[in-house]
Amino acid sequence: EDPAVYVDFDPPPDTLFQFAASFSEFIYLRAFDFEGWYEEGRFLLETRQPLREETIGWLTKTFKEEPSSLGWPGTKTYRYSCPLGRITIWQSEDQADWALTGETPASFQELERQVKTLW
Repeated sequence: EDPAVYVDFDPPPDTLFQFAASFSEFIYLRAFDFEGWYEEGRFLLETRQPLREETIGWLTKTFKEEPSSLGWPGTKTYRYSCPLGRITIWQSEDQADWALTGETPASFQELERQVKTLW
């Protein structure tokens, strides 16, 4: 079995929400989001304005769309990947937190260059 994963970040009362469609997807998302976290030369965390539909469209057209999730730490988490690295965006009502992780320092620089055209 590979059941859906529900989480509760504000007990009590219990307010469960579905974080991932399956346990295997949950494990994948955790590794996707945090592998290379704060590793010097290949990681960046930036807070920007909330995502616009045009930005989401460009990201979806330019990169591979990975599974998204609802809830913590924002209202929705968007994920994208490419050979250069990964993009995780925690969307909230008043901001979007972008985490970029490159496969190497050189690929991180190119990924950062491409994404900064959106900012």
